[in-house]
Amino acid sequence: MKRISSYLFIAIAFLSGCVREEPQETTSNTLRVSKRLNPGSAGPEELDLYAFRRSDGCLETISSGSGDSISVNLVKGREYNLYLIGNGHGIAYGIGDEEEFLQKRIRLEDNDPSRPVFFSSAISYKCLDEEPLIGLRRYLSRISIKEIRSEWLEDMPCKVTMIAVVNASGSIPLSGIPDDKDICYNRAGVMDELSGKIRDMLVWEGEIDIRTSSMTGLSLYTLPSSSTRLAIRVAHGSEINWYPVELPVMRCNTDYEIDCVVIKGPGSPGPDQEIDRRSVSFDITVKPWENENIDVDFSI
Repeated sequence: MKRISSYLFIAIAFLSGCVREEPQETTSNTLRVSKRLNPGSAGPEELDLYAFRRSDGCLETISSGSGDSISVNLVKGREYNLYLIGNGHGIAYGIGDEEEFLQKRIRLEDNDPSRPVFFSSAISYKCLDEEPLIGLRRYLSRISIKEIRSEWLEDMPCKVTMIAVVNASGSIPLSGIPDDKDICYNRAGVMDELSGKIRDMLVWEGEIDIRTSSMTGLSLYTLPSSSTRLAIRVAHGSEINWYPVELPVMRCNTDYEIDCVVIKGPGSPGPDQEIDRRSVSFDITVKPWENENIDVDFSI
């Protein structure tokens, strides 16, 4: 087991309104990470624990660690709000209080599906008085496409050439609560200037003739928002048609499984234009992204 000791974070008073307190008796608490992961799946390699005093909301301590534990020194009997961030690369270093912490943003480019950023909700904790369980979740949402096939124009080629997440949120507050602020990718069609990393999460490009075989087993990734869609570009001979798939409100650490997309009629010339609802059918199953849960608990 690898342990990395904590350090005190001293907030600058005129920036945060928080003041440094006189030293008090502290006790060491060890936070252990128990992973329930599928073989080969990615858990957090970096962990940062933020401890805010409940009395005034000021940040008292940041503890950093890796492996399967973090050690943190907390004042005996004091009440805290604790937050755990995994793979956050010190995203909130330099903040002074809890309100400022929750307003900091995780950006889409900070994430990688194979090594995403994880977070916990606020945990109320009184030092030496309880042993809370902390659950970590991804900020990312996953869109899983199980199958796309065509039942229209069976006498000509029908090729899927692009699948894109449209109106995709570019950032989310550290709180994990979507607010649809800040940058939005693919708001009006697929942006040409998307970076490679972001494009890999939001866009698939290729060429599969779904007249002769179905398209299966594709996943795209985005951050939560209230108005995200999936746009499918299909070439019927020389004609291009777009088919939108309306998604429910996107949530963190949630899998949106599209069981079967069936092309049944003409689409639209652009990814943001409505089509006859009879032209495409699909089924969506919304479920927690549970196959890679991570549990964290305190041991005194």
